[in-house]
Amino acid sequence: MDDYQRRYELLALTLGLKRNTNLYYRMEDAVKEHKRDGDTGTEDEVMLLSTYKKMIEQDTDGFFIDENRKEHILSSLTKTLDFCNAPSTTASLQILESLKTNDPTSFLIVPLAYPLYSGKGHCSGLIIYKHGNCYDVVMVDKAKLFNHQFPVGLVTIYAERIDQLNHVLYLSNKFALPTIQPFEELKKLVHISTKKCVSRLNVDMSPQNVGNCIVNEVESTLKVALFNCQKSILSYSHSKPTLRPKWNSCPHSTLEMRKRFLKALKTNKHEQNKSFDYIFNNYYLKRKNHPKNVKLQQKMMKLEKIRSQRKNNIYKK
Repeated sequence: MDDYQRRYELLALTLGLKRNTNLYYRMEDAVKEHKRDGDTGTEDEVMLLSTYKKMIEQDTDGFFIDENRKEHILSSLTKTLDFCNAPSTTASLQILESLKTNDPTSFLIVPLAYPLYSGKGHCSGLIIYKHGNCYDVVMVDKAKLFNHQFPVGLVTIYAERIDQLNHVLYLSNKFALPTIQPFEELKKLVHISTKKCVSRLNVDMSPQNVGNCIVNEVESTLKVALFNCQKSILSYSHSKPTLRPKWNSCPHSTLEMRKRFLKALKTNKHEQNKSFDYIFNNYYLKRKNHPKNVKLQQKMMKLEKIRSQRKNNIYKK
């Protein structure tokens, strides 16, 4: 797959226009055929994360993060890319140890792909933070396939087990799917954690419906990481209304994020950029603005408002 094809696939998957059939894990095929298609998937992973980094770099109005903390976020995304490309466990360990303590802007994002018991494959995301003498690992999975009751969970791992943590994270994208068991890396993280279980965070997200988890779950992980810089999800009480991470408090923030992703994905090749614009304008926007879809969105907004009011009334009692 060349550079243009890879960008095309990333855009189509980000916009939810197709299921994953070509990108790095091709998970269902990999499980059936006992191999991956080509390399380890690092090229696709790196391009996606690099596009997110460029998207933040191009943010001049504080849409994603305020100017004072922008460089910290970019540093974390650079470390994330360095971790993906780490040539050895020694190199990845140094990156883990370099995280700043108790700083929500200092993190690593680690995409995970693994087989399911059904024989299919799935991808979810991890956010790694350094907290006191521990490492907090936030698990983001909108499909709720590992933590069946909630999309965002937490395991805490003592710093003395950093070698084990590093080993799991480093090898997470080095093995082909058939060589690992269902949810293997996630189970290993739980096993070395302090509580031996995943703690539910008071965070909710819309469900994963389209077969684009390979991109959508990583995108959602970035959204949670940025949202955590605005409001701590780790210390947020379960007695309060559930948090729903957003890119920004402005209306239609997801649409705005998609526009910025499109801009960041473009290169200096004019004809290729035109094809990206065509996909966005003639497929994504038309589908999003379809009368039936607008009515559905209005109905969902009304239901969401009613649900929110009911929750607030409960908490006031």
